[in-house]
Amino acid sequence: MVAGTEIPAGENTIQVLSASDGNVVLLVRSESGPQAFVLTNRLNGGAPRVSGEVHVTLQRRGDVYRLDQIWLADHTGFQVLQPGAE
Repeated sequence: MVAGTEIPAGENTIQVLSASDGNVVLLVRSESGPQAFVLTNRLNGGAPRVSGEVHVTLQRRGDVYRLDQIWLADHTGFQVLQPGAE
């Protein structure tokens, strides 16, 4: 799940759309059609050691997996802001 939208596993694209005051809007789009806009905070440090690849982490709640972090190939990281998260 990304911002309330079910994005199927498989090939997906992530595009940075805008940034302001530390918040960044990303577009996550599946090859099969579904897409979601997600608000994130930029992360500093702690990038996975996988060079040249995009890395995402998911957070599991019950049977639902939600997008939690995104690390781009250039080691730029984003923390997804979950609505209503504590």
